[in-house]
Amino acid sequence: MAVDTAQHAITVVISPDRCEARLVFAPGRAGAMVTVDDCIAALEHQNVRIDETVQGSVESAVHSDHDAQEGRSLVVATGQAPEHGEDARIEWLVDREEPEEEGTADANGGICHYSKSAFILVRVDDVVARMHPPTEGVDGVDVCGEAIAARHGKPLELELDENLAWDAEGQLIAKSQGVLKRDHGRVAISPRIEVAEYVDFSTGHIDFNGDVVIKKGVRDRFKVQASGNIEVDGMIEAAFLESGGDLISRGGFAGREQGHARVGRNLVARYLDNVEAVIGKNLLFEREIINCQLKVRGEVTGPHGAIIGGRLLAGGAIQVAVIGSPAGVPTDLVLGSVPWLEPIYEELGALLNQSRERLDTLMTERKRIMLAIKNRRATSVDREFLSEVDFEIGPISETLHRTESVREVLRQRIVKRRRVSLTILKRLNIGVTLHYDGRAFRIQQECRGPLKIGARGRELLIVQGDANPARLSDICDVQASRR
Repeated sequence: MAVDTAQHAITVVISPDRCEARLVFAPGRAGAMVTVDDCIAALEHQNVRIDETVQGSVESAVHSDHDAQEGRSLVVATGQAPEHGEDARIEWLVDREEPEEEGTADANGGICHYSKSAFILVRVDDVVARMHPPTEGVDGVDVCGEAIAARHGKPLELELDENLAWDAEGQLIAKSQGVLKRDHGRVAISPRIEVAEYVDFSTGHIDFNGDVVIKKGVRDRFKVQASGNIEVDGMIEAAFLESGGDLISRGGFAGREQGHARVGRNLVARYLDNVEAVIGKNLLFEREIINCQLKVRGEVTGPHGAIIGGRLLAGGAIQVAVIGSPAGVPTDLVLGSVPWLEPIYEELGALLNQSRERLDTLMTERKRIMLAIKNRRATSVDREFLSEVDFEIGPISETLHRTESVREVLRQRIVKRRRVSLTILKRLNIGVTLHYDGRAFRIQQECRGPLKIGARGRELLIVQGDANPARLSDICDVQASRR
């Protein structure tokens, strides 16, 4: 705002924020003839408060040297600008690092970009954020002595779900574990990870205590590990997946001999191709299982699918449309297995063999020393060694007895849980080998379905349609199994 004196020789200019008043002198003789009283009058006309400081500034301005040909502009009065309050803000303590700085070191000391994470994972009692409250403003004063109101800081509008809470110190605390999500003023902890695209370099490996849902697929060499279920709508490539619950592969799993899976419960797949997997409960598939290495604790169900090549070990019933191929692709099925007990049984057997060998060695040494003592040829070293031998024989004998008892109990449980039930709805091809109770039954001729294969003692029986049961060995080459 600017106002001229009557003589137009002096102008008062007040800044837009009203914190500064200037005197602008007209160029030439008119500006040079202005007096202190003229300036004070012009300032008072604009309601500028006159105090000793302003009076002194005006006098200095009027009496200073100046170029008569040019106008002068001098500040003669100043106010105090208001100090506006700061809005409340939140300081996040769990933000991810930038992708190029993420990842764990690889074997060569470089950064492994597979291991970077696109998610913010929190645990119970983690401090997620810290609140900085709003501050109040301090009013200012303008050149006219009037107050200039300050703006006060605004509180933070933040909506929290039930899994987050503020403590007395203004810290945001996680009340459950999961993925931290922030969206338009709402903060939540989700019990599952949702990947809208692929698991690839944009996400890194996933290791999560909960469920994982992947909308597209999993790229080569990436890992997805979850304590809960894993659902993948697209294709899984040569990746590694481990779930404490179910693994659902709606787009199929093309492992190319490098895909691996460990599934706590059920594996449900469109197809499996060159995959190695251990499945804690049941396997359900839609199309084919091709050249896979599978251990299934429970049942295998694929009424419209085929098992071609590879090796399948199942503890429960198997129902499929086709096993093998007309080209005779070698395909192995292990029947009557109890896959969660048999490895322990075999480990105990190996331990027994080692213990028996050690006991035989000790008993041979003891016999030698006792014979030397009888013939009075034993030395003091022999007698000392005899004490060491006797000290070791006792615990080994006791361990042998306990291990044999445990192994026998385990054997009985395996026999009790052993189940042979193979249903083939369409065709059993040549080249298929069925392993059962230490014997390998290699199919020599194509068998049309529907047919069922069960067990009676060590013999496998086959029933085709409504026919009476027949021995499978009549159409097989039976050999000792090397499974």
